[in-house]
Amino acid sequence: MGAPISRNMCCSIRDKDGFGKAFAQSPHFNCSEVELPLESPSLVAFSPLWAMGTRRLAVANAHTVHIYRMSDSGKFEMPTLESTLEMEDGFVITALIFRDEDTARAFVIASKPENRARGVNIKIWPCDAAPGVLETTQIAPRALQREGFIASLEEHVAPVTHLAVNSTYLFSCDSSGECRGWQKNRSMALRATARLHKGAVVDFAVDRHFVYSLGEEMNLRIWSTELKEVVVMPIGHVEASCLMGDMAAPVLSPPKGTDEKEAASSFQLSRLSALKRPVSRWSGGQAASGRGSTNTPRGLLFVAGVMAKGQSAAGENAAVLMEWTIAAAPVCQGAVIAHDVPIVTIAYGPFDNGPLITCDGRGLCRVWDCSPRLWCSQQIEASPGAPRSLAKVSVASDPLNCSLYSVAGEKRLLVWCQRGAGE
Repeated sequence: MGAPISRNMCCSIRDKDGFGKAFAQSPHFNCSEVELPLESPSLVAFSPLWAMGTRRLAVANAHTVHIYRMSDSGKFEMPTLESTLEMEDGFVITALIFRDEDTARAFVIASKPENRARGVNIKIWPCDAAPGVLETTQIAPRALQREGFIASLEEHVAPVTHLAVNSTYLFSCDSSGECRGWQKNRSMALRATARLHKGAVVDFAVDRHFVYSLGEEMNLRIWSTELKEVVVMPIGHVEASCLMGDMAAPVLSPPKGTDEKEAASSFQLSRLSALKRPVSRWSGGQAASGRGSTNTPRGLLFVAGVMAKGQSAAGENAAVLMEWTIAAAPVCQGAVIAHDVPIVTIAYGPFDNGPLITCDGRGLCRVWDCSPRLWCSQQIEASPGAPRSLAKVSVASDPLNCSLYSVAGEKRLLVWCQRGAGE
């Protein structure tokens, strides 16, 4: 298979930001492929993000997890398949994550039975070899035992769709809208339970102090880590004054027959599809200290919505990418028509200040600079030549190697490396 399509976007990008300063060079990527011995991979995770130590990448399809050991050379090298896990017959993997952000000692998977109503579970497996086993002598990957898990969490009834971690908790969210918080330093004791939305949770994120969730009822809700509601943000429309075009991807043409009367003051959304909470120093992450820092969320949130039918800004189902500043009174700082079909995944990094990556249901990924406003600097087809059907792209960030890794249902790992950082 050839290299993925990647090109820079020419979108009437301005040379100045209005204050006499030239824009910094946008963070472009070179992309290459690594063939995987795994059919139809759909989930990918990486750890640790910043701390030094053994670095691992987890890739999974519906029935199998592969754990890869990454090079510590400072540049990308072929990962080593270290261990594999085959799920019990009749079970399907629904979510994957490493237990911690600062170590790669254990990974977490959620699974559901294919043909039964009950049996949903979350299990945690160790990555390191058992005591007395010399990893340096390992020739073939270890086959992890199904009963070798170190924790099993079986409180959910509905299938678990999202997993997220911070330094203290593992959070799990299921298709009924129920969320549970498990305290990692207390043997994964259940510490909090709440129903976040009336229906399924569309997307989910956490930081040190707060939990963020999108619901089918067209709102974004912010919760404490004890799952007490803090803020409700209705997002059913985007103000016309927020919608940008000259520094973003080209605004899509409205459908033929659209009545082009005086521009509307706002454009209606039919649903919300994805969110991302950056938690770095330069992206407006939550303050680590100071009075009130744990009472009011602050910083940025990126939210993707879907344009409703009959809007003059773009055709039905076009993706709208919004940048929100959250504080005592959340404000939408700007929005762009980002894709012509809904965004299904938003990633951030691998740098402290971005970039932001959006992936739509056709496998098209766009790279966005966030300063001074959102503008598209590159686009990459994560699954070139594949059928243009709905397929979710899964992305993991590797800050140490300035890289991203993604899978999109094909038998390959797409490696995004910072341009100029070496092959």
